[in-house]
Amino acid sequence: MRNTLTRYLSKHAEPDHGVARELRDYRHVIAVPAYDEGLTIAPLLDSVPRNRDALLVLVINADEDAAEGARDANALSHRHALQRGPNTPLSDGTLVEAKGFDMLVLNKTVPRRRGVGLARKIGGDVAASLASLGRLSSGWLHMTDADAVLPPDYLDASPMDGSVAYLHAFEHIAVAGHEAHIQAYEAHLHHYVRGLARARSRYAFHSIGSTISVQVQAYAAVRGVPRRPAAEDFYLLDKLAKLGPIEESRGSCIRLSGRPSHRVPFGTGVSVRKDLSELERTYDPRSYEALGGWLRAIERDEDARQALADELPASLREHEGAITEALTSLGAFEAVTRARAETRTVAAYLRNVHTFFDGFRAMKLIRGLRETFPDVPLLEALEAEDLGDALALARRADLERRIANPRAGFPA
Repeated sequence: MRNTLTRYLSKHAEPDHGVARELRDYRHVIAVPAYDEGLTIAPLLDSVPRNRDALLVLVINADEDAAEGARDANALSHRHALQRGPNTPLSDGTLVEAKGFDMLVLNKTVPRRRGVGLARKIGGDVAASLASLGRLSSGWLHMTDADAVLPPDYLDASPMDGSVAYLHAFEHIAVAGHEAHIQAYEAHLHHYVRGLARARSRYAFHSIGSTISVQVQAYAAVRGVPRRPAAEDFYLLDKLAKLGPIEESRGSCIRLSGRPSHRVPFGTGVSVRKDLSELERTYDPRSYEALGGWLRAIERDEDARQALADELPASLREHEGAITEALTSLGAFEAVTRARAETRTVAAYLRNVHTFFDGFRAMKLIRGLRETFPDVPLLEALEAEDLGDALALARRADLERRIANPRAGFPA
C-alpha cells in the first residue's frame, strides 16, 4: 500500500497534499469541493457526524475568470467555515476545530476547465498523503458535495473486504417549483443503472460524486480524481471498476440538492433547468437489450459477430445491422479480436474485453442507438421494468462472487 501511495504522491498528486504533514491522525477523511456556495455550505457542515477522528477537507475554489458574484460567495463560505471553531493557520489553509470534527479549509484558484475535478482531487490527495504517513486508519476516503446533507450513520458504513469503492444511497430534495423536474431526473438515473444491471454490465452503478467513498490505495492506483470540470465522478468510478468491485449501499440516504445550477456543464443542476417534457423521456429499453446481447456475445468462444446474432433477442433481430454498425463505430469487434490474440487464458481475455467495453463505451452504445431506438416516455420505460428485489439480490451475489474470485469471468 505504501509503495502505491508513495508513487502516486510523487508523480501524480497535487502539491497541496503536503499540508498533511502538519495534521494529526484521523480515522475518516471527507473531501468536499465548494464553488459559489455562500452560506449553502451550512447544512452540510451541520450534518457532518460528530466524530473527533474525522477530518473534513473543504476546498473552496474558483478559476481565474470566475464572476465577481461567485468570488463573493466563496469569500462568504470561507468566513463561515472559519467561524465554526478555533483556528490554527497552516502552511496551506487553516485547520478549524469545528463542533465534533476537524476541518481543513483550503482556498484555491484553479485553472480553467479543471473546476470540480481538480478541487475534489486536492481533497482526495490530502487523504492519500495522510494514508502514506500512516495517519488514516480506516484506509478510506469519503467524497461529497457542499450542498449535500449527510445521514447520522454516514461514517458507519462497512464496505465488504475487497471492494474498491462504496456508493452511499441518495435522494434528491427538490426546490420549490422543480419537484416534477427532479423526480423525472432521478427516475431517469435509476432507469439507466437498472438497464445496465439487466444487461449484466459490471458498470451498473450510479456515478454521483457526492455519494462516493473510495479505498485510498485504489484511489492512488487510478491516479486520483480526473481534473475535469464535470463527469469527474463518472470517469473515476469507470477506472475503479476495472480494479475491483464497487459496492452500493441500501442504507440511509445522503440528501442531495435538486436546485437549478450553472456550476458545471451538465449534471443535476443543468438537467433540472431543462423543459420538463425533455426530462420525461429516456432511453428505449431495447438499447439495454442490445447491450446485454453484446456482453453475452463477447463471453462466448466464437466469432463475436456470429455470437451477437445468436445472443440478440428475437425482437431485435431486424435491427442487427444497426447494432452491428454502432458496435463497429466503437471499435468493439476489433477489440475482441485483439483480446483473443493477446491473451492466453479465458480469465485474461474476459478481463481485457470488459476493461475495453467499460461504462463509457456502454453509454456510447446506448446513445449511438438512439436513431434506431428513439427515446421513449419515461413512464412507459418504467412500467416495462419488472425488477423487484430479485435484481438487488442478484447484484449482491455477483458482487460477493467477484470479491471471492476477482479473476473469474462474468455470469452467463
